[in-house]
Amino acid sequence: LRTVTGVQTCALPICVYIAAHDLHHEMRAEHECREYNVELVSVIHPAAIVSPLAAIGRNVFVGAGASVGPLAQLGDFVRVLAGASVAHHSSVGRGSRITDGARIAGHCTVGAGVLVGLNACVNAHVNVGDDCVLVSGAAAIAPIPSRSVLRSDGKVYQRPS
Repeated sequence: LRTVTGVQTCALPICVYIAAHDLHHEMRAEHECREYNVELVSVIHPAAIVSPLAAIGRNVFVGAGASVGPLAQLGDFVRVLAGASVAHHSSVGRGSRITDGARIAGHCTVGAGVLVGLNACVNAHVNVGDDCVLVSGAAAIAPIPSRSVLRSDGKVYQRPS
């Protein structure tokens, strides 16, 4: 530690991972971290498989048994939970949650703020818009517009504004 103009500082960078219950709280914490020059880091479980060719954003979590394929892109604040997978050439937008056992096939785009429920899947080449919910067990076989809910019976509903 050293003192600069009466304030004690550390010569090493300060790094944190923010684990909040929702994206709004994470964004507020991110703002505070920026204010104090605190670097956000990502956490990858030792039992996860992440391709060295994947692009991982800031404050990303990849859980045990999860996999992220080559040329996949995970935006900031993304969560890929236990046993979930994001295949090659797919992208997941800022703050999206890929929950336990969910599958994102190759060449997909999942927008920002999306929740992909337990064991839900997004088929190859399918795009999911921002702020969508794919309920547990749902299968996205066609594009899903922003602010939609995909039910497990395949019906798509617009979320209220």
